[in-house]
Amino acid sequence: MALPLSVAAESVKVTISAADCQLLQPYTPESGQDPAYKPGVDVEGNAVAPADLGGGSQFELPESFTFPLEVTPFPDSAFSSSAIRLGEVRVDEDGTAYWNGDPLTDRDRQLVAKECLENSK
Repeated sequence: MALPLSVAAESVKVTISAADCQLLQPYTPESGQDPAYKPGVDVEGNAVAPADLGGGSQFELPESFTFPLEVTPFPDSAFSSSAIRLGEVRVDEDGTAYWNGDPLTDRDRQLVAKECLENSK
């Protein structure tokens, strides 16, 4: 599915898979379910063992992940190894996402989710 995206006064087409669109849809709990995290309890309210059995992990995640967002404009041509860099995405450990240093807002997510929903009908 392709969505229009304005970048530096240019129109760029961004493709998002149907599976990724599904992830963007708002959560609607079933009757009686609470989406809030509760330590030691599963989604049905049953007690569960702590996640750090056996001493836990010594692996520490970085404070943020940064990666370039690139597009290969001619994937099936002699220029298939060429890419256009659209910008940089950074995701902080608290889940905040940034596009070229500017935070993505809930409104950004809602607009993409709305387009996904409308284009999947």
